[in-house]
Amino acid sequence: GELELDLTGTGMKVSGTATILGARAQVRVEENFVEGTGIRTREWIKTQIGPVGLADLGFDLRERMTGTTEATVDRETTWAGETLLSIEADLGSTGFKVPELNWEKHEDTAGVVRAELTLSNGVPQLLRSLEFIAGEMAVNASADFDGKGVFQTADISQLRFGRTRAAGRVERLQDAGWRATLSGPVIDLTPVLAARDDTEQASELHIEARFFADELIL
Repeated sequence: GELELDLTGTGMKVSGTATILGARAQVRVEENFVEGTGIRTREWIKTQIGPVGLADLGFDLRERMTGTTEATVDRETTWAGETLLSIEADLGSTGFKVPELNWEKHEDTAGVVRAELTLSNGVPQLLRSLEFIAGEMAVNASADFDGKGVFQTADISQLRFGRTRAAGRVERLQDAGWRATLSGPVIDLTPVLAARDDTEQASELHIEARFFADELIL
């Protein structure tokens, strides 16, 4: 790749192209050397990434994902160790399978995912926003984590999946189970029940589910 470096006594800027996880990427990096003033570091990367690259980053989706996605990642970190991570990915060339919902997105179907996540010293604290749109599925949600970065609750402001039109919450219970509450004009459980019927072994995961709907489809 080709990178340009601008170095001063107060900071550094790097921009250009580089190879990241085997793919060509556009890169911009800014670092502030003056402690306690402004943002400490900011990193912006735009690249194509596939399931192998995601696995190298700790997101192993190789059994669920095919193809590649064009992703843009923007990360800002303060001197206090607080990080804001923004991600936007074009899913137009990405295939995805969610067997638990009997749902599949093909590689020739448009889609996008956008997310904003805050971290403290590298540990997830709050998923400020998540927007996922692909085919017949659309999700808008936020979530929070405990002090160790373990997921606790998700508030879903929109869930559109097949005939389902709902909103609700998913939360971790103290006994390691989960509680899911959904409400809306239509909740269609047939894809979930069909996926459960296709599963060879019953899941040991305990889920307490509550549904409030004008029309509940089983």
